[in-house]
Amino acid sequence: MLSGVGVNLLVNYQYQGDAVWTNVSRLMGEWGDINKANWWTADPSLPTNSLNSPLVDASTYAYLTNYPDGVYQVSYEGTATLDFWGVGHLVSPLVKGADGVTRGQVKVSGVGDQSGQRALVMDVTAIDPNNPLADLKIIAPGYAADGSQPFTSGFLKDLQPFDNIRFMDWGLTNGSKVAHWSDRGQPDELLSTTPSKRPIDYETMIELGNEAHKDIWLNVPALADDDFIRNLATLVHDKLSPDLKVYIEYSNETWNTGFEQNAQILTAAKANPLVPVSTNTGTMVAQQTAFQLKKISDIFRQEFGADFDRVIPVLGGWTISPWVIQVGLQFIQDHYGAPDQFIKSTAIAPYFGLKSGTKAATLSASGFFTSINQYLDQAGTNIQNNVKVAAAFGLPLDAYEAGQGLTTPSSIVTTQAILDDPRMYDVYKRYISVWQKAGGRTMDFYTYSGDFWGLKSRVTSPGSQRWDAVVSTLVPGGDANLDGKVDFADFQILAANYNLAGRWWEQGDFNHDNKVDRADLDVLLAHINAGALTADQAAQIVTFAQPSAIAANQSIEFELFGRSYVGDLAFGNGGVTPIAVNATYNGTASGGGLASLGGVVYNKGVGVSSNSKVVVPLNGAYTSFDAIIGVDDSAGAGVGKSVFQVIGDGKILYTSAVMTAGSSPAVIDVAVKGVKTLLLVVTTTGGASAATPADWAMARLVNSPSTSAVSPTKLAWTVTKNGNIVTSTNVDSFVFIPSGAGNYVVSVQATDAYGAKATRSVEVNVTAASTATSAKFAGTDASTRGSWKGAYGGAGYSLAGSVASYPSYSFVQVSGQTTPFWTVSTSDVRALQKAPSWNDDRFAAAWSGNQFTIDVAFSDGLAHRVSLYAVDWDSSARSERIDVVNVATGKVIDSRTLSSFHNGVYTTWNITGHVKFVVTKLGGASAVVSGLFLDGTPSAAFVGKDTTTQGTWRGVYGSQGYNIANSGFNYPAYVNSVTMSGQTLRNGYWTSTDMVPLLKANPLVDDRLNSYWYGAQITIDVAFTDNLMHKLSIYAYDRDGSARTERIDVIDPNSGAVLDSQTLSSFQNGAYLTWNVSGHVKIRFTKIAGSNASVSGLFFG
Repeated sequence: MLSGVGVNLLVNYQYQGDAVWTNVSRLMGEWGDINKANWWTADPSLPTNSLNSPLVDASTYAYLTNYPDGVYQVSYEGTATLDFWGVGHLVSPLVKGADGVTRGQVKVSGVGDQSGQRALVMDVTAIDPNNPLADLKIIAPGYAADGSQPFTSGFLKDLQPFDNIRFMDWGLTNGSKVAHWSDRGQPDELLSTTPSKRPIDYETMIELGNEAHKDIWLNVPALADDDFIRNLATLVHDKLSPDLKVYIEYSNETWNTGFEQNAQILTAAKANPLVPVSTNTGTMVAQQTAFQLKKISDIFRQEFGADFDRVIPVLGGWTISPWVIQVGLQFIQDHYGAPDQFIKSTAIAPYFGLKSGTKAATLSASGFFTSINQYLDQAGTNIQNNVKVAAAFGLPLDAYEAGQGLTTPSSIVTTQAILDDPRMYDVYKRYISVWQKAGGRTMDFYTYSGDFWGLKSRVTSPGSQRWDAVVSTLVPGGDANLDGKVDFADFQILAANYNLAGRWWEQGDFNHDNKVDRADLDVLLAHINAGALTADQAAQIVTFAQPSAIAANQSIEFELFGRSYVGDLAFGNGGVTPIAVNATYNGTASGGGLASLGGVVYNKGVGVSSNSKVVVPLNGAYTSFDAIIGVDDSAGAGVGKSVFQVIGDGKILYTSAVMTAGSSPAVIDVAVKGVKTLLLVVTTTGGASAATPADWAMARLVNSPSTSAVSPTKLAWTVTKNGNIVTSTNVDSFVFIPSGAGNYVVSVQATDAYGAKATRSVEVNVTAASTATSAKFAGTDASTRGSWKGAYGGAGYSLAGSVASYPSYSFVQVSGQTTPFWTVSTSDVRALQKAPSWNDDRFAAAWSGNQFTIDVAFSDGLAHRVSLYAVDWDSSARSERIDVVNVATGKVIDSRTLSSFHNGVYTTWNITGHVKFVVTKLGGASAVVSGLFLDGTPSAAFVGKDTTTQGTWRGVYGSQGYNIANSGFNYPAYVNSVTMSGQTLRNGYWTSTDMVPLLKANPLVDDRLNSYWYGAQITIDVAFTDNLMHKLSIYAYDRDGSARTERIDVIDPNSGAVLDSQTLSSFQNGAYLTWNVSGHVKIRFTKIAGSNASVSGLFFG
């Protein structure tokens, strides 16, 4: 993990209204006249005192865009009358207490704020110029009214992963004209946002360092005199926590001729007899910068004395010109001796951008990232050159600022679109690696928040591509709340966002796939300190999100501790037979279908022969090895005589009885603590065939750590079937294996480190497994061509020559093919889109041959939609036959012939069980298939109509996701895509009294928008990632007097079949229609009467 990372804070801009301060008056800017028509207009001529308090009637405002509705506590000193309007109003008269402080409350509510800016306007009247307004506090809800916590909890939380905070912008360092200590920003100034050019005071910077417990990085203005520096040193020494450090830098980027301080320093250099006059003014500025920094260092040394090791004077340089640092350090060495006596760090700003010479206006999004990565290919050189210069003087190289510098516009894609692209996450991860490999030390990103420069846009933003990339290098996987440890609080965050899409690291998306699911839970479990959990917390986690119903040939895995599957690790075969990962042995490493033991199918494990050895390096990292072992059912009942052994560092840890196919598998739990190398060995006895397939199903290594102080949590498992106990065991990792259909209860009793116990249970309805294999032709599609995203592959896919992603209940294997590439990048729509959801590029490749086979097996007994995409890319002569074969019987279930498919065609079947697609050339160069796509089988069952809820949907609809016209969308993780066509948005009026329009998506507001989509025919395409039924509802109303009647059809997009049809009329007061839906469907709204068809919202759950 990355260490030594800091962050810059952006200027305290009034217009951003960022939720940094608990006292929102810190967001108020310049004073203006009291004028409701022009409340935002400043009047610099208004008289104020030295603390910027008005001496005549005046008005100011704060944007509360990122602050909640609620009651704000107001207090102030002095004689004046305050009134509030806009997004907030006084709820009771302001009352002056015996202590001279006037107090009151302002209620802030989005209702009534039609500007959308959430501006809280404050008018100040009846001012006594001899005792004007002072110590103003307007404290946000949830914080103490006395302002004892100056910074919001969200802001402090986000700073936790960082080591230091740089305040260059808070101090308005660039172009500063502050020379004397009395000129600086004062801690008791009434207003301090940047429009009035008032910097945040040093006291507040130090206070933030103390509150967040972070080192601080301060910048001394270029014109600051010695008295200023001495006062600053005294303030820092007195106020900064004694265990924190201060980086001290002279001004900012003094080499940069675009900043006014460059000219200021050049003037000082010309007056300094130690700086030789030169035609190269850059040299003079570099020498004067070093001179000033040495002086600052001396003054801080005088103040800090023995604590000077807490002071880090930093000499700033220029990334592309290492001579800036070279000249400065040489100047100090020539005049004062070794620079490392005075300076402890050098720093540059290694921003990245586009490769030199790139014409951004012509680039697509992919072109942008190609150019950025080309830039990063060379970026290490400049960093290394600066590292070498600093190292020659015994100093490290830090980055005072870092991040993207994409300031070049594009006419094709916006810069913001590039910043929001998921590929930016990968770029930042690579960028950090480049910095580290080049020898850089501390890296301060610019900036923490902000639309363009910020790692995230606002304090309240849940994440971004840049933020998540950086955070993921700073905290352990699973640390959602950024406190440096993984515990139950992080699990609660993940649980609240489970199965939801559009999520970020701080919401539980730890693997950066835009959703929170089992994979993220696995990341959390791999890092959680299970020994610190209470018994009930452990029991909650281990039983979380488990299925309530499965087929009798499926199993359920229960985990609390970090677990690694053997098939995912680096292992060897000991020079014996091939090893199949997540498949049963068939003589090849790719395997021959999912492992099956005792009629139960397992999607994880290693398949081996009965004469095999799996060599697994452990290096002492695990505490137990767990697996379900036996001879695979495919061998035939009674076949095989296999013995399984687990050997650790040469010592036999477990030996099984002789096992045959069809007999009950053995569930093993073997202690491997301290083992460096594990061998999984299978041998035969009694002359049985060594080729007999044997399975180490669900083979996994578990780490249940303990320390000298804390013992690991213990788990005891009990399984009942129809009320009778069938299993009882004590293991760290448990797999529930049903013994036929029935009603099961899986219970776990957790015992924590202090001996407390807690029990939780999961009820599981096990139904009889379907062993039938079937294939029903569902149609062809020649219109989608290569644009499969959102149309196919909701549950899984495999792209020839590229990547594959399969659901746990499936097995796919292609054999007998070659894989030619026609083109690796193209805009031709016949070519398949590349797999990542954000990639807009395409490629053309295929599985090819005279005959090849695609083996597809499903273990859940359900029907799944399987589509093959074929394109005769380089000719129009190919023809081919696709036979669907029942693997068990060898019978051809269905057969289709393709010809004239130069433009690409999908052929789709509904499949259950285990089949092979045999693709045979009939004409042309070869038979070809470019991709395989898995989806749920479409179905729709109408549930009912609701005309009473009206627009008040919260708590009734959309518990898992929604899309509300003109207000926002949030889809659950099981939704692969939602696309809409044929619609026009009606951007309606705001209302708080009409109950028919939908509540806005924002849960913090209770107002509504009379908005909807309309058109003669509107289609909403919805594709799910699984094969489960999901509740889907639409909401429509007819409020504009058009006497609408519309038909809503739910359609199978492949066959065009109408799965259900409903008609709406007389729906001026609103109506919800609800279906239970699975697979991939289209919802089509067709006008029957009135001006058009309309719909206002789509809801999941």
